[in-house]
Amino acid sequence: MPSSLLPAGAFHWEVFRDLVLHPSHPWLVGLWTTVYVSVLAQAIGVALGLVVELVRRSRHAGLRAIAGFYVWLLRGTPLLVQLVLVYKAWLRSASSGSTTSRCSASRCRE
Repeated sequence: MPSSLLPAGAFHWEVFRDLVLHPSHPWLVGLWTTVYVSVLAQAIGVALGLVVELVRRSRHAGLRAIAGFYVWLLRGTPLLVQLVLVYKAWLRSASSGSTTSRCSASRCRE
């Protein structure tokens, strides 16, 4: 089918085929980074969940209360709010005491 007959938002299968069969180096790096971060996050989540559940089964009321509060807090807070809080905390910790690049919402500087 000639390209002039394709609608404006048509999918280009030849580009998709080339990306899948002959991926570029940045695409492979991005794929590896995505898989690595996903597996690492899952492992950390499982380990943290196991520890919290074992603490919730503890005989010590104080430890059970702390673990219960942690679970209540995470379940009761929307995921987007948690992500924003983690992002803001990461930015604050990265900008205090670090000599690497510092970025704000308006500009970045070295």
